[in-house]
Amino acid sequence: RSGTVKQVASVAASPGRGMFFWKDEGKLFYCVSDDIYVYDVNTGTSTTLSAVFTTTSGYVGFCEYLYDNNTVVVCATDGTRLVKIDSSNVITICVDADLPSPHLPYPVFVDGYLFLVKAGSADVYNSDLNDPMAWTAGNFLSAEMEGDLVVRIAKLNNYLIVFGTETIEYFWDAANATGSPLQRNDTPVKMNMYLGGFAQYENSIFFVGAGAGGQPDVYVLR
Repeated sequence: RSGTVKQVASVAASPGRGMFFWKDEGKLFYCVSDDIYVYDVNTGTSTTLSAVFTTTSGYVGFCEYLYDNNTVVVCATDGTRLVKIDSSNVITICVDADLPSPHLPYPVFVDGYLFLVKAGSADVYNSDLNDPMAWTAGNFLSAEMEGDLVVRIAKLNNYLIVFGTETIEYFWDAANATGSPLQRNDTPVKMNMYLGGFAQYENSIFFVGAGAGGQPDVYVLR
């Protein structure tokens, strides 16, 4: 579109599975097949991280994770394997048996936790505090305002937004001593479904959804 120019061409010919720009490091991550490519916009160089995942198709999600010592890494997942990538492009694979598997490939960071949803469920799992590679059995809560399953999660301001096939629920960090740190905010629950087309800009989330028995529309949560 007007005012934009090509920054870099993918070094791989297969379709991309997901993309993320790490602003503080000036690095563009994009996944093709089972590899992650890292393009440094400052130096114009590209690094290939080979065979990161065991899958070669399907969406790959990314998010930044901040440790309490101010170290930042990028977490990435294909729904089966979770990895973290540091500023030197070193990969660490999560080997914790309590990692929900399979899970939806939409990692979300909130208040020192990494959140994931177990696939085919309404269960939102959290990592151990200050460690996205460590998970504890039983540290989850269920989005059960209605009897629908979760299809995506996202962060909006200080809320974890849980999109279901019939509802949208809001959760916040209540610092519970055991289990999940989350508590549902009952007031803003929405009775409309998420269909796709997710895009986030500042404190607004745009998506395609529908009300019960209604036609697909574009919605915005702000």
